[in-house]
Amino acid sequence: MVTSIALLAGLGLGACAYLQHPKFGSYPAGHRQERIARSTHYVDGEFRNQILTPILVGDTGTFSILTKSLFERVEHLRPTRPVPAFKTDFKSLTIEQDMVIWLGHSSFYVQQAGKRILIDPVFSDHASPVSFSIQSFAGTNLYTAEDLPSIDVLLITHDHWDHLDYATIIELKNKVSQVMVPLGVGAHLESWGYAADQIHEGDWYDKLVVSQRLTIHLIPARHYSGRWLTRNKTLWGGGGVRAGI
Repeated sequence: MVTSIALLAGLGLGACAYLQHPKFGSYPAGHRQERIARSTHYVDGEFRNQILTPILVGDTGTFSILTKSLFERVEHLRPTRPVPAFKTDFKSLTIEQDMVIWLGHSSFYVQQAGKRILIDPVFSDHASPVSFSIQSFAGTNLYTAEDLPSIDVLLITHDHWDHLDYATIIELKNKVSQVMVPLGVGAHLESWGYAADQIHEGDWYDKLVVSQRLTIHLIPARHYSGRWLTRNKTLWGGGGVRAGI
């Protein structure tokens, strides 16, 4: 009995210590939380979608989903061979050429109006707190931060692990000029060493004027947020890139 209690206590302490790792980020407080509280999309302590968007539908519950994921064997979940992909030499691209390059999942490199925009980059081989979970398919993990030129705007749509990757964000820190994020997400970036005046947080319909020729609008999306058990303390959204003279 004593041994079992000691073991459980040790596991509990280890889990608590692990959850203090910087990759879990920091949730908004102080002036960030004050601004969040003024948002019309923040209700009863959390952000809400404009349209009711349940995470689970039907009779499926969270416990049954976890049980199925852990114990039910499903065939053909991963490709049997590396996924065919072409690796772009970003540093050879001319900045005058407008383009969009898909980097996998929700990661994109955009050149527009003489500026470089990087959206939701994930260069790690997994998209979760642990390396053995949600691993990338062979052939898809092509890039590192070193492959990229300087980035004018890093756009993060929300703080889920498959969109906001700690290791990638750290590696990009010296390449990024400005960061645009939904409300609250800036707390993660600032805790990871990004300067406060570098980070532009916005509510839905806010915008960042990058130059006379380029504006990025933060637009609504139906989703949710959170890096661990706490959900919807930060906002989520899409990015509308508008170029013009």
